[in-house]
Amino acid sequence: MVGLVDAHVHLIEPAAPGLGYEFATTRHPIFGGVVAPPEEPPWTAQRLVAVPSDPPVAKRVHVQCADVSTDPVLETRFVAERAADAAIHAIVARTPLAEPGFEELLGRHIEASDLVRGVRDMTAAERLDQPAVSTALAALAQRGLSWDAHCGVAQLPRVTALAQRHPDLQIVLTHAALPVARGAEDLPGWQAAITALAAAPNVSCKLSGLGIGDHNWTAASLRPWVLGAVEAFGPQRCLFGSNWPVDRLFSSYQALLDAHRQILAELSDSERGAIFAGTATRVYNL
Repeated sequence: MVGLVDAHVHLIEPAAPGLGYEFATTRHPIFGGVVAPPEEPPWTAQRLVAVPSDPPVAKRVHVQCADVSTDPVLETRFVAERAADAAIHAIVARTPLAEPGFEELLGRHIEASDLVRGVRDMTAAERLDQPAVSTALAALAQRGLSWDAHCGVAQLPRVTALAQRHPDLQIVLTHAALPVARGAEDLPGWQAAITALAAAPNVSCKLSGLGIGDHNWTAASLRPWVLGAVEAFGPQRCLFGSNWPVDRLFSSYQALLDAHRQILAELSDSERGAIFAGTATRVYNL
């Protein structure tokens, strides 16, 4: 692997004017720990690029993470100012899909940085059937931007319907649909749901955040979920994301990367190249 594209990272600087990161600076039940303890250095561009990785990360996609109480454009400006230092080549901005003023806010993001490639709305999962969401997705497609769909397995039928309704919209399923329940009995339902979603050719799947549902993961415990996603979407529509620094609670960066490489070892060089670089390059226009 010559170059690595990490399709899901976060900068977390609680002292940045106007930004807050309560989810990261306090103990979060789903994470089982504190992502960015106040007594530790913040996750600046310099700290992010200093994380050891072999091969080194060539490009990163920053996905919004500042608290919802802040003006979303503040985070976009903040990341854009640090993008060169962090090798960030794309920004996925927070833009609530169902709220009034979506297009105005989207325009402000675009004015703030030409690195904006798409949006994520972590509050949208239960509102996907609202007409305003479909209108917002049509606006994204018109601008050639993507939607990072952050939702669980239960919402995947709605995402599938939206993908079919907006075939020109690039949709990225984040964290492989957040399979937090990870028993053997949970695998078939998840597999069926993502396979149905994968029938829509405009949807890709981000292999990221799997440690959230398996804090003591091993390559063996991740294997059925990683390979299940690849089986459903194919290597050309899967992309690796570290979810750093959140997933640092569960392993080192290198351990996470090596586990994915081990799991995907039987794929061809071109297929692994798609997952670790090519798909993200295409989806986020890097």
